Order: sequence, then structure tokens, then C-alpha cells
Amino acid sequence: MSLGKPNPDYARLIAEWNGVELSRAVMFGDRLDTDIEMAVRAGMGSCFVLTGVDGCEQIDEKGIEPSYVLPEVGCLWTNRSKF
Repeated sequence: MSLGKPNPDYARLIAEWNGVELSRAVMFGDRLDTDIEMAVRAGMGSCFVLTGVDGCEQIDEKGIEPSYVLPEVGCLWTNRSKF
């Protein structure tokens, strides 16, 4: 047995060690068949970032549906100096 992505037991173990409720967590990743698949199988939210080997076309091809899709992680940045 392998304990790594996409095995959902890996996410469950880390969540247990850190007191994290998986249903309230989001996995960010740029590979559908490792990062995003693990999140889906573990019951987590998932954010697919389009900076890796997979693109939007592979979502349908691989049948792995992320919760969210971002062109890059930098899209999460908020300029806090305006507040």
C-alpha cells in the first residue's frame, strides 16, 4: 500500500494529526490525477490551478471534477493596503 497522493488515507492521516475537518479543507493542486483526485476521494474541496501539466480539457477527459479552477495561485492575492 502506498501512502501518498492520490490515496485519500494520506489526507485523512494529516487531517487527524492536525485536528482538521476534511469537509472544511481545500486542496490546491495542478495535477488532476494526484492532488485533485485525492481531495475528491477524501471528501475535501479542491482547487485546480492551471499552471501544471493538466488543463481544463483534462477535467472531462479524466472525469475528475474540481470544486474550483484558477488560472494561477496568484489570483488569490488581495492587496490589503487598500483596506
